[in-house]
Amino acid sequence: PVACVQKTFLCCGTRESHKESKNCCLKNMYTLVALSWMFELFILICIIINFVVVCLDFYRAPIYLETVLDHVNLVLAAIFFVEMVLKMIGLGLRDYFKSKWDHFDFWIVVFSVIELSLSPPKLLRWRQLAEGVDVNFKVLRTFRVFRVFKLAKKWKHLTLVLNILGKSMADVLYFFILLSIFLLIFAVW
Repeated sequence: PVACVQKTFLCCGTRESHKESKNCCLKNMYTLVALSWMFELFILICIIINFVVVCLDFYRAPIYLETVLDHVNLVLAAIFFVEMVLKMIGLGLRDYFKSKWDHFDFWIVVFSVIELSLSPPKLLRWRQLAEGVDVNFKVLRTFRVFRVFKLAKKWKHLTLVLNILGKSMADVLYFFILLSIFLLIFAVW
């Protein structure tokens, strides 16, 4: 298994090279990650749970709620990190970074790892070493909310709505600029 991981990461294998490979580890990873609908369904369920958990966090939340949310956030971040690594191994680095969704997913996982390292949950022992520092990096957790857009890849109607919304944003921006000018004119007079 270590040899196939090294070959995948160092040689930047592609899906075609995985299919032709005699190494069963690469074929299994490709089948597990790229072709498995159960794996995709599991990740989609985790995305929905992640969205709900991020929405449940609020200022001055009870300590038990914060503890539960910290535990769930840690587990979800680990799941998304494992998903990223499995896809990198299964698809190869070239094919992984060809997909804009996977590239987007990569940066969300990077922000999650940064957030966990700068503001670790209370269950990890090394948080007590930095207890005197009163900086909260939980705001980086909000980047994981954007993972909901990954659902658009599977649902064509949601993709259509997001495309229409993106195209109409320019018109909305011009409307707000015009509205701001009117407010400025009438506020001064």
